[in-house]
Amino acid sequence: MEHSYIQITDLPDELLIMIFKKLDNIQLLYSLIDVNIRFNKILHVSNLTNRLTLLKWSVDNLISPLSDTVLDRFCKKIIPKIHHNVEWLGTESSSVERILLAAKYPNLNGLALFNMTEDIAQHLFNEENRLIDIFKNQITKLVINISDPKNKYWIEEDKTGQCHIYSFPYTMKYYHNITNNFPGGLFKCVTDLSLFDELPFEHEFFLRISQSFPFMKKLAISNIKAQKKQSNNNNKDSSIIVEYHHLTDLNLVDVNIDYVVQFLGQTKTFLANNLYLTINSYLLRKATHCFTRDNTLSNCAKLNRLHLFGRLKIRQNFNTYFPNVKKIEFSSCYQDNVYIF
Repeated sequence: MEHSYIQITDLPDELLIMIFKKLDNIQLLYSLIDVNIRFNKILHVSNLTNRLTLLKWSVDNLISPLSDTVLDRFCKKIIPKIHHNVEWLGTESSSVERILLAAKYPNLNGLALFNMTEDIAQHLFNEENRLIDIFKNQITKLVINISDPKNKYWIEEDKTGQCHIYSFPYTMKYYHNITNNFPGGLFKCVTDLSLFDELPFEHEFFLRISQSFPFMKKLAISNIKAQKKQSNNNNKDSSIIVEYHHLTDLNLVDVNIDYVVQFLGQTKTFLANNLYLTINSYLLRKATHCFTRDNTLSNCAKLNRLHLFGRLKIRQNFNTYFPNVKKIEFSSCYQDNVYIF
């Protein structure tokens, strides 16, 4: 029997996009742009190029700038071709001036600067700097990572935008109130996480969160805004399943129903077994179509404990839908009850 070999160029565009979204987009751009016309077209898809993190992470979570060779290729060959797609840019602070001057970024609104020092800050945010107009009139979300966390006095709060300042490496076990402007990274120590924003969390945001916090055990979400892409079947990101291999405690009390479907739907999320879920009983009932929906059955079967806010009549199909739940807690404005099976 003859062996048949399939090359990457034999795959359809839809499958290539799914594969590319699983990989680091910086390595993709550096390796594949200008290889051929087809790859160029795929790599110009906005979801592959709207967020750039141009820096290096070491195995011990230290940050350093890209090498001159790599940065030179990005500034001269790559950025001029994708600059109009870039909405968020993360970079080592010593490289930001060179990157921002490589092209105009009409859609850039978020910026993350790592390893910031007082000297670099005084230079960048000086009125005579060529980039001051971008900082003052275009950037609405700013993340600053300070290389010397003991010396923060030179950071002034900007009342017109959002600014998140933290030190790195990040060794704490918790990270709370993460918003959409989270730049990504790798936080192996964090196990307790909370997400909050007044803007909706889309599927690609949860992809970024799961990749940045691979060992998270506890997750609480507070967001009542509906997902804009929830009903968009053409959204390629929706075909990538977000995986939570260590999650054991999930709080979905203060959320829009879209996030219940996001986490319980097997086409969107993979959950580990033995999960403790805290949720509004009405949202649980509605998201599961009164415990008859096939898409949420698999993840619901992985729950071993429920904490429900509000009243709920437990019927036969409930027990079938949650076969491994051994304990249910009910909370309301009247009383708390616990049912043990």
